[in-house]
Amino acid sequence: MQSYPLPPDALARIYRALATVKGIGVTDHLVRDVGGRQVIAVTRAYDANTRSEILLAPVDYSYAGERDAVTKAHEVTGPEGTEPIAYKRGDT
Repeated sequence: MQSYPLPPDALARIYRALATVKGIGVTDHLVRDVGGRQVIAVTRAYDANTRSEILLAPVDYSYAGERDAVTKAHEVTGPEGTEPIAYKRGDT
């Protein structure tokens, strides 16, 4: 989806296949990407605190990007002697 343009029928087959994968969801509202554009997010939990999102243009469902989004506030500890990194819900 992200490497080169696909014909609409091929893209439709990919989306139908994604819909059969357990754990795949679609947000019930448009989200804003880093550029401020409104997009559809196809989601899948990455772990207990994060989810991966494939972003699609709402007009033609073309690939618009991807990101990871924090779903639960948490901290990640680094090497000894470094401060933990704090993530809050909604961070991308």
